[in-house]
Amino acid sequence: MSASKHDLVFARLDSRPHDPDVITQQFETATRRAGMKRIRLHDCRHTHASLLLEAGVHPKVVQERLGHSSVMVTLDRYFHVVPNMQADAAIPIRMVVDGSDRDAGFRRNQLPMACQKTTWKRWIAGWSA
Repeated sequence: MSASKHDLVFARLDSRPHDPDVITQQFETATRRAGMKRIRLHDCRHTHASLLLEAGVHPKVVQERLGHSSVMVTLDRYFHVVPNMQADAAIPIRMVVDGSDRDAGFRRNQLPMACQKTTWKRWIAGWSA
């Protein structure tokens, strides 16, 4: 049976699990030799999730990578690392409503096709004509 069938991060060549204490000890030895401050192996999991979310990876993908039971578990635990999500979400709405493409880092061609073809101002103007 392969390691992937057991969902193991660390497995022996014959797919059996390693003793978790041995893995922890090896990790601590490696970080000490590298001159790193003491961190727990589990902290790497949190760092991995935080970096993915900060990079804009969809929370569902992060949830699947971490093995959380639902995306809500992931969002409840890690939402604090993406404080700009609300502001980022407001940019395309603003662009659609006012026809603006002034916002740095976000351009009209990044909007869905329906939003690129018209703006709300033009749509509303069409109703009032």
